[in-house]
Amino acid sequence: MCIGLSIFLLLSTTILYGQDEYGIWYQNNDKNWQILDSISSIKGELSASEFYEYERFSGTPGCISLDYSKINWWIYENDLTGEIQFGLIMGAKFGGIDPNYPNFIVRVVGSDTPTQLLLSDDPGEVKEASEGSGIFVSDFYYRNNTDGFIIGGISGNEWTILIKPFNVGLLDSINVVGDECIESDIVRLDSKDEYRLTPLPHQPEDVSIFGGELFIDAGANRTSCPGEIVTLGGNPTAIDGQPPYYFEWIPETGLDNPSSSNPSFKAIGNIKYNLRVSDSRFPNPRVQFDEVYVNVSDGQKPICEAKDTILSLNNDGQLFLLPSMIDNGSSDNCTEIFLEVYPNYFECKFETHLVTLSVTDGNGNSRTCEAYLGINGSDKDCDSIHDTCDVCDGGDDGIDNNNDNLPDCAYPPPYYQMHPSWRIFPQQAYVCHYPTSNPNNRFTSIIHRSDIEMHLSHGDYLGPCQFIDCNGTNVIPDNAHHDFKTFWNGQRIIQQDNPVINDAFSVFPNPGDNNMILTIPDGLEGAIFLEIFDLSGNKVHSKNLLHNSLGHTRILPDNKSISDGLYILKVRTEKALVTRKIFYQK
Repeated sequence: MCIGLSIFLLLSTTILYGQDEYGIWYQNNDKNWQILDSISSIKGELSASEFYEYERFSGTPGCISLDYSKINWWIYENDLTGEIQFGLIMGAKFGGIDPNYPNFIVRVVGSDTPTQLLLSDDPGEVKEASEGSGIFVSDFYYRNNTDGFIIGGISGNEWTILIKPFNVGLLDSINVVGDECIESDIVRLDSKDEYRLTPLPHQPEDVSIFGGELFIDAGANRTSCPGEIVTLGGNPTAIDGQPPYYFEWIPETGLDNPSSSNPSFKAIGNIKYNLRVSDSRFPNPRVQFDEVYVNVSDGQKPICEAKDTILSLNNDGQLFLLPSMIDNGSSDNCTEIFLEVYPNYFECKFETHLVTLSVTDGNGNSRTCEAYLGINGSDKDCDSIHDTCDVCDGGDDGIDNNNDNLPDCAYPPPYYQMHPSWRIFPQQAYVCHYPTSNPNNRFTSIIHRSDIEMHLSHGDYLGPCQFIDCNGTNVIPDNAHHDFKTFWNGQRIIQQDNPVINDAFSVFPNPGDNNMILTIPDGLEGAIFLEIFDLSGNKVHSKNLLHNSLGHTRILPDNKSISDGLYILKVRTEKALVTRKIFYQK
């Protein structure tokens, strides 16, 4: 068995295609041979090993379309020697199929020269019944890969290749590849059927595929898990000759029935079993010998599979991450698995985290894999901080420009580190006056930087009162104080109405790319400040703009590239703050 799909390449610079026709025959219900189809050989001047390129022993003509349900045949003809080769391959083009155990007997009769096994994939899975018999018996086991063999040394014009599947497994059809890689799905595959290939117009030889030989099969060599119940022998273990058969397995250690065709045992350590089978021919029974190796090992690391996901913080602003929340089918071939995930505790912030899943099997083998975890939850003011964790009600708790893990709105950094939308030239800042006895009467003020600490000590917070939710709609109560007040040296110098923030701000298309357009409502005056944040709170783009005459602006310039995903768009004006979720997609 080969791990992974084995790659086969035709050496196209030296390959020609022949015109010799070969018939594919099938025995009908009347036991007569009828032709199903014909193919032309693939012709060249190379030996089998030169004609094929192999990786881990698997090889097929490059034009064969592999499929877990198909078996593929082809004929190759050497122009220089006249030698004919018969190839057979089966298996999956991609991984993910169940283990398969298809087996065949192939016999070549009528060849002018002795036939021989050129290639067996895996080595040892195909054997000649006895030297010079021209009868070849397979014992395949494969999963997520391809297996097959090539028989060569065939010559002359009156030979017949006899093919008998005695266990088809998952295979259900035959695919024949001929001249110029023309394929033909000719029949369904059945273990009761027998097929023959001949050079046309030669008719199939009316001979038995077994030729009177006794065939035995001790089973495929394998690696089993500790404690696994292993069954020896083939399917069948003996065939042809003269039944009944007499089986002897040596050693008998651990076998439930050492005189049966398919005894079982519990795998504990590496062991080789020898099989002796005799038939009932009198007075000289046929006797055949075979052997099988069973290795016991759990050297394989478990499979780790994690999935990207989005989860919500609970009502307390916390998330306790369990391995099952990101596990995507992790497994082990031998034992139960133990899962851990790190980090596994999150609070308050809506961010995207790279988390690590660790999978350990019962024998201490481990493997890790990673996944992205997005966090969301209740966030009425759209500052990417859970409502339970908000310090500044309605303010932007997500801004932490000095990286002290405290919200700048309540724990301000030095003036030069304050968010630029909170600072006003030359030495002023926005604060939200927040009367704790009546929060509905909050209002935004412009103060001198020297007065910030005083306002915060009274319960105010740094930055404007936002009065929004994550959909950008107005949440100002009807009885709220709507004035936008500006102070300088303690005197009110400007008063304007704070307009209700409505759905006039819109983004289209959304999802979209660099062509996303922000539509700005009519009637706004002055500068507009635009910012885009990722879900981790990192600012990825910002710009200042004047409201243009058309009321539209592109959110991102052509030369700005950001990763596909969800972002928060914040638009600040002199009178309003609007927040929108946008999905960027190239």
